[in-house]
Amino acid sequence: MDAQASRSFIQSLAKGLEVLRCFGPDSPTLSLTELAARMGWNKTTAFRFASTLRQLGYLEQDHHTRRYRLGVKVLELGFGCLSSMSLPERAQPYLEELFHQTGQPTQMAVLDGPDIVYLARVADRRLTAITPYVGCRLPAYCTSMGKVLLAHRPWEEVQRLMAGVVLQPHTPHTITTPDGLRRALEQIRQAGYGVTHQELELGVRSAAAPIRDASAQVIAALNLSTSVARVDLDTLLTCLLPQLLQAAERLSAALGYRRSPGPEPG
Repeated sequence: MDAQASRSFIQSLAKGLEVLRCFGPDSPTLSLTELAARMGWNKTTAFRFASTLRQLGYLEQDHHTRRYRLGVKVLELGFGCLSSMSLPERAQPYLEELFHQTGQPTQMAVLDGPDIVYLARVADRRLTAITPYVGCRLPAYCTSMGKVLLAHRPWEEVQRLMAGVVLQPHTPHTITTPDGLRRALEQIRQAGYGVTHQELELGVRSAAAPIRDASAQVIAALNLSTSVARVDLDTLLTCLLPQLLQAAERLSAALGYRRSPGPEPG
């Protein structure tokens, strides 16, 4: 730290933030003694910082156990940070990590009428003939992300979205009937993910998973696409799909989603 930075550095503020960092998944509550030990302080100093943070709402104290935990003010800081970032910005690190883990193109899209719109993508352009770009639109009915997004909407809404859309056979594998699409969407909703096999492009199959927000609503889908010649279906399902589902769960958690017992909401 240079001299100018040193003069503007507020030591007590830095220490207060370090106190907040002592709390985490492995230590959701701390006693005053435990907090003092983690910070390397005596109990008097630890009490002064903890008391100040409690009065400001950044810490709470159980009246019975006297243990401290993070307060709601910390959540406000976190949500303020998240709300200042767009969905693509927040998702990009997860797509990049999934791409490096699997070596397969990764994408995220949202539903816009009967189409999906790409919000983010990480890929090696040599892997597929179709090279969608951010902002690209593709038909929802024959893409893994599109079908995942449709699957988490009531069938009546899907019918309204698809009204007037011709289910064109892009390949011999494309689903081209409303009944066939409805059965596929039901299977996807039950499974919690979707897989398409050469429905939009011959030689390409893909898997997609839903992205949920803090209200548990499906707001986007994350997918990875593979070459039929390079990755067989068993490898996709047993090796790549678990990594995709984990990435989708982590991104959903970062958006505030918390899984509750029982079936997932639509």
